[in-house]
Amino acid sequence: MEVGKLGSLEKSSNEHGRTSNGREQKLMPDKKQADRRTRQAQEVEASQKRLRESIATTSRLVEESDKMLRRHRKERGDDEAEG
Repeated sequence: MEVGKLGSLEKSSNEHGRTSNGREQKLMPDKKQADRRTRQAQEVEASQKRLRESIATTSRLVEESDKMLRRHRKERGDDEAEG
């Protein structure tokens, strides 16, 4: 029986490609693995780009809101001074 480690997880398989729990082990060819890694990297980058755009939009909206609140407070203060 062969034992392989992935981080702190251990997985064992026998000569028939079955794991210790009896399920068939599916080994991906190198090309499929490379394609999958490439696709996942692209998906992660796209997700990070959307996240950065969302953060930028949120920051812009917070700044605009702060400016509006300051302007309203100033206008309110001017109105109270007149009245």
